[in-house]
Amino acid sequence: MADPFGPAGGRMYRTGDVVRWTGDGELVFLGRADDQVKVRGFRIELGEVESALRRSPEVREAVVAVRETAPTPEQPSGGKRLVGYVVPAPGTSPTAASLRDVLGRTLPSHMVPSAFATLDALPLTANGKVDRRALPDPDPAPVTSGAGHVAPRTPMERRIADIWADVLGLERVGVEDNFFELGGDSILSIQVVSRVRQAGLRLTTKDLFTHQTVAGLATVATTERDEGRAEPVTGALPLTPIQRWFFATHTVNPRHFNQSTLLELHQEPDEKALEGALAALLVHHDALRTRFTEHGGEWHGHVPEPDGDGAVLDRHDLSGLPPGRRTRRWRRRPTRSTRASTWAGGRCCGPRCSASARPGGRSSS
Repeated sequence: MADPFGPAGGRMYRTGDVVRWTGDGELVFLGRADDQVKVRGFRIELGEVESALRRSPEVREAVVAVRETAPTPEQPSGGKRLVGYVVPAPGTSPTAASLRDVLGRTLPSHMVPSAFATLDALPLTANGKVDRRALPDPDPAPVTSGAGHVAPRTPMERRIADIWADVLGLERVGVEDNFFELGGDSILSIQVVSRVRQAGLRLTTKDLFTHQTVAGLATVATTERDEGRAEPVTGALPLTPIQRWFFATHTVNPRHFNQSTLLELHQEPDEKALEGALAALLVHHDALRTRFTEHGGEWHGHVPEPDGDGAVLDRHDLSGLPPGRRTRRWRRRPTRSTRASTWAGGRCCGPRCSASARPGGRSSS
């Protein structure tokens, strides 16, 4: 569209986002002006998925909506998933598997709903439009892929079935049920593997894609062996290709290359626990302690022992400032830069892992 704020002939992109200005001059996202949604990082046009569903000979009418998922340890605030609502064509009985097969021919996997519900008719408003608010939640009962539900028979199958049911939000899972036909996807498979490992079992995402039933997965899952805590890596290390590129292109002041993220917490954090967790990161992830030194134009890497005395958490109390000044003051706060030193014949720099927190729930790192 024409850009009314720029020079003549300028163009701008209509995003479709609906926002409002705050008194602090910030934009607050309110929603979309169309049916575009964002699920697990992907922007999805619901109309495109609905159109693909209607092309199935088993479907007379179809609507796709986003539904919230139950909180899990991996997603404490819950997540989102696509749900397809279909009215079958006369004389047909579409299944989740048949609908996924149809959609998988024309749509990428992230656009295929993870659950389906069959309705006699779509709910309508007084104006004859689809009443999306009246769409029911999908049936939590699993869709079995065989003659019926087959209960777990061994302790291993019960542990895996319980984890699947918890991650997928189902009341029960049978040993012959297919993970992906129950609504699983690549993201949920990672959660399953994480939960399985927490339960003391050894499993990979590749195993889940290869063995898609509880019974099949139970044959390859093994008990995790306690191999003991690995000692921190220390000593000289050769530069990786990306590190060589970095020092070759950032020649003026390589220590000033920073990355940060801003998180807004829903409750006041336990600062002592947070600082302990950040310190543990430096011990566990050796790359965060790596130091680089330059001698005669050549850079060398070295990982020192964890010293345990480096402060990794700064606290800034802005509660005494008016709301409008807090954001501006926060943005102008002094940040701890990467420590560096120079001496005759060489320079030294390295990663710096630190975090800043302020009352009210925001932190950056």
